[in-house]
Amino acid sequence: MKEKQFLGGKKLKFMIVDDDPSVREVIVEILKVNNQEVIEAIDGNSCVRQISAKPNSVNIILLDIRMPGLLPKEVIRLIRTNSPKTYVIYLTSVKAYETSEEDIKMGWKPELSLPVIGFIEKPVTATKLLTSIQEAINMYAKDLIK
Repeated sequence: MKEKQFLGGKKLKFMIVDDDPSVREVIVEILKVNNQEVIEAIDGNSCVRQISAKPNSVNIILLDIRMPGLLPKEVIRLIRTNSPKTYVIYLTSVKAYETSEEDIKMGWKPELSLPVIGFIEKPVTATKLLTSIQEAINMYAKDLIK
């Protein structure tokens, strides 16, 4: 589904980090149809490797919070260290209020300069994905669409 003027027509670079290939495929397709650049990572380790190799080359990472390997807080710490201009939106198969207290504490806090700016509940639809991204950017990351 193509949304009229998603992000005001601005093209950003996204990284989709999810161990489920079908989830990545759906999200990649939605974003590409809406004129966005997209790369993929199968887990937190792959995400961190790619971000470390090209710091600040990705605008937004959509990060599954329930994957094998690195814990989300460790991925976030490494993203913040290696790519401080990159924002993160959590992908979760549980409602935001059902995630652990520790996951919620990892949310965006300007005083700590943590990059997490939102949650998107899976399964995603085109409308839910695009609206959630737009709302998170409008609230916390307007610098991306200036």
